[in-house]
Amino acid sequence: MRELDWEGLQTVAAAPVRPVVVDVWDPCCPPCVALGPYFEELGESYGDRLDFYKYNRAEDRRIMQGLSLRGVPTLLFYLPGGELMRRLTGDQEATREALRQGLEDLLARVAG
Repeated sequence: MRELDWEGLQTVAAAPVRPVVVDVWDPCCPPCVALGPYFEELGESYGDRLDFYKYNRAEDRRIMQGLSLRGVPTLLFYLPGGELMRRLTGDQEATREALRQGLEDLLARVAG
């Protein structure tokens, strides 16, 4: 699992070759901490088809203003070429089920 800062995210999201999923989290956020191991588990399962990254908001807050994020956890799903396909924010949207569905939707969109 690779960590990103603001510059790294801009580079990765600008024109990825493969689909990209980013977990924007904060260590002081209980839902973020709870989602983290599942995100990493899915990174192992889907890592041959998708690129997974983590962005620690506590270490670099520029993402909040740069992408107009309302809170954490936030999951970002990018298509190859850099289009943001989906954004899930908050513990009501950024759930385990929504994460898995987002991955499947991302793969389906790329396939076709």
